[in-house]
Amino acid sequence: MSVRIESMLAASSCARFFGDGKPTWKQGKKQKAPLSSKEASSLRLQLIKVLRRHGKRRPDALALANRLADCHANSRCLSGACPECRRALQRMFVEAASRYQANDRWLFFTASCVPSRGIPGGSLK
Repeated sequence: MSVRIESMLAASSCARFFGDGKPTWKQGKKQKAPLSSKEASSLRLQLIKVLRRHGKRRPDALALANRLADCHANSRCLSGACPECRRALQRMFVEAASRYQANDRWLFFTASCVPSRGIPGGSLK
């Protein structure tokens, strides 16, 4: 089954993945809680500052900063570099994996980092 993550996250019914409700889990050796929505938002703003500071010499860093700055509740950037969108994708994965685990099914996922809209410049080289 092929699923378009971008369309799933962009759907208004999936806004819950950007919130702090279920699913919840612990991660890492120290079993820490994952980032809250507020922490992810703060991290995104910090990342924008750093990228803009270094973007003076790196146009690609400035482009990423602008993309992250345009990420809002009604218009998500869906970038893997965005802490809020990355967190939502992680929460979606945890929920999907939990459903399969509850049904005692084996779960296999494949992931691609290539956006469905294509690669800027049109090449993977």
